[in-house]
Amino acid sequence: MTKTIKIILIISAIIIIIAVLGVAFWPKQNQPSNTNQPVITEPNDNKPATTTEPEIITSDIDTSEWQTYRNEGYGFEVKYPNRWGTPTVTQIKGQIIFQNSNCKGMCAIINMEDCVENTMQNNSIARVYAGVGNFGIELKKVFILAENSCAFLYSYDPYIDISEDETLRLLKNINNGRKILNDSGESVWLNEGEIPQEVMGAYNIFKKVVESFHKF
Repeated sequence: MTKTIKIILIISAIIIIIAVLGVAFWPKQNQPSNTNQPVITEPNDNKPATTTEPEIITSDIDTSEWQTYRNEGYGFEVKYPNRWGTPTVTQIKGQIIFQNSNCKGMCAIINMEDCVENTMQNNSIARVYAGVGNFGIELKKVFILAENSCAFLYSYDPYIDISEDETLRLLKNINNGRKILNDSGESVWLNEGEIPQEVMGAYNIFKKVVESFHKF
């Protein structure tokens, strides 16, 4: 066998070996990964950030554990949340105060007074007001009792506070024809859709109190 033939045979053998290895190696590169291996997911930088939504208290409030205040003298009773504390009759005639350390001074008050004109205020219970050094939202309801006597129920729940800027914004966005002007400032009885979201929790609780009020 000549030297030239040997070289040709060697080159042919090398080509065959490379071809065999290529065929054997190529399918492995295209096979799917082993399903038993853990899948590593790269973090998605475009994923929207999660936010914590504020808790919203709805009008569906369980009152089964609430307390009941009953006034035999004026002939009415009303249910109230436990956090209002214990009602106390003051030395002032016909005044009941609900006191709790969670509230500033008092959580609520009921005053028995003579009824006055425009007492009911179109059944609204939320009033926004602004005056000299005085602003915010007041939750109030008046109930007509016997012989021209009325029960004025006020809430001083700590969750009804709003800022002066928010007070002025509310007043600015309401028709002037609805505003009540006097020497101490201006006020408006709010429709339910006008009540700021941050006080809706206290509003819904007070609304349940109002619904529980009845005469006997």
